[in-house]
Amino acid sequence: MSLPDRRAQRRESTHRAIAAAALQLIVEQGAEGLSVAELARRAGVSRRTVFNHYSSIEEAAVAQTLWELDELSETIPLPQIPDDAALPVVVARLVEAFVLSPASLELILRLSALSRELRSHPAVAQWGQRTVEHAVGILTERTAHLRPGADPLQVRILCLSLVAACAAALDDPALCAGPGGTPSEDIGQLRERTLGALRLLAGLPPDLGAPADSG
Repeated sequence: MSLPDRRAQRRESTHRAIAAAALQLIVEQGAEGLSVAELARRAGVSRRTVFNHYSSIEEAAVAQTLWELDELSETIPLPQIPDDAALPVVVARLVEAFVLSPASLELILRLSALSRELRSHPAVAQWGQRTVEHAVGILTERTAHLRPGADPLQVRILCLSLVAACAAALDDPALCAGPGGTPSEDIGQLRERTLGALRLLAGLPPDLGAPADSG
């Protein structure tokens, strides 16, 4: 590996380490009184290095959630969907496949917790939009694999709507305790709330989320 490649690899490794430490710091301590010195200590870097990579601890934490979304999406296989299924059903089934994963709901909970912790931050709306756009981008790409001839505008509208429906289903203060706390509902209940939102928005039958017939 050439010297420039090694430098780029080290920079990327440092970038990721800072982001991971930032998210963990907010989860553990909340958004009030965050310390760049503590973040630097956890990431094993200097304060100057932190600011060479991110403008704030909050921005670093948001970057970590986007990476986690990418990594998680790569582990979830495309669902089997009939060729004659309507486009809203296709997109909803893709969201369902994501929701069926306990790891996905745990990530959604962390995103929800992070959103609440950063609610008073002036850039929270911008970061929230970035996260939504990232999720929509993942869904749009996966929809294209299943329906390559679908109208891109229709796909985007459906993806935006279904992501918003899932977010609304989980946007309940009772679902998210304070830093270090635990959700008041278990993963199964959260899954059902989200699937309910999908059924309502996409006009899908009540068997959405039922185990596939193995026979």
